[in-house]
Amino acid sequence: MAPLAPVLPFISLAASIGGTIYSAISQKKAGKEEKQATEVQAGRIETQIGRVETQVARTGEEEKVRVEQEQEKHRRLLSSARARIGASGVEMEGSPLLAMMESQAQGEKDIANIRKGYQWEVEDLRLSQEDLRLSQEDILYSGTQREKAANVGVGTSLLTGLSSAAERAYKYWGE
Repeated sequence: MAPLAPVLPFISLAASIGGTIYSAISQKKAGKEEKQATEVQAGRIETQIGRVETQVARTGEEEKVRVEQEQEKHRRLLSSARARIGASGVEMEGSPLLAMMESQAQGEKDIANIRKGYQWEVEDLRLSQEDLRLSQEDILYSGTQREKAANVGVGTSLLTGLSSAAERAYKYWGE
């Protein structure tokens, strides 16, 4: 065992430096993996944002169809009322005219309410989109910060490990 005695300090020093380097590489890799994981998560959020955008477009189309249906319903209602009034021989003045005007005004209110409801729905969807974008930014920032923290950890591990190795070397050869 005596022939190994002069080599043991070198082996100990090499193991210390090797462990330090391995630890630093592992921390660097972990930081990159965490950043990649946050980028994947941000990509998923981007998909959700796209789905909300599709919902916004679909809601706009639904509004158009619903408004057209409501307009047609009121047009038919008024046409039917005109036809009944005309068939009865009553003049289009006074109460019948007021009833027609009231029906028309109600139809316009109904259409305005439909549009308002869809506007609120679109606004809610846009707010959801904005919330998703903010979450995405937070996640990406978090990933960048984690990677930076890992890089600081790499430096710390290297400095601590090399300092320890230098201290061992000094103990063996410095005295």
